[in-house]
Amino acid sequence: AFYAMPRKVETISRAVGILGMQPVHDLTLAVAITRAFGQLDQQVMSMDVYWANSFFSGLVARELARRCFLVDSERMFVEGLLREIGHLIMYDQLPEQSEQALRESAQTGKPIHLVEQQQLGFDFTEVGQALVEAWQLP
Repeated sequence: AFYAMPRKVETISRAVGILGMQPVHDLTLAVAITRAFGQLDQQVMSMDVYWANSFFSGLVARELARRCFLVDSERMFVEGLLREIGHLIMYDQLPEQSEQALRESAQTGKPIHLVEQQQLGFDFTEVGQALVEAWQLP
């Protein structure tokens, strides 16, 4: 639906032919990374909410890239999709602490990254950055 093709794209070679190799690679990477965390407790982290927010972030990032005349706007879409990947790791590895930080953020109105910094000594952006560097992602 995102790329609105006039007919169904049923093969990888067809997708690459239409979109190009880099967007197919980037989208595959984004889906693979987030699927690795698909078994999270839905009460701790709703994957539906995560995907909706991530998709919106991707759309905004891509549109900003286009308006700034950046050549690689599709890569910006993927970077927007992965913007909160650090939260998935934290909810997977530290579910109780992450849930506590989320509750405090909701109750106090403090931004989540500040609550995480206060309670854990790091926040989701640092965790995401560490993952991107460890996996040598763009």
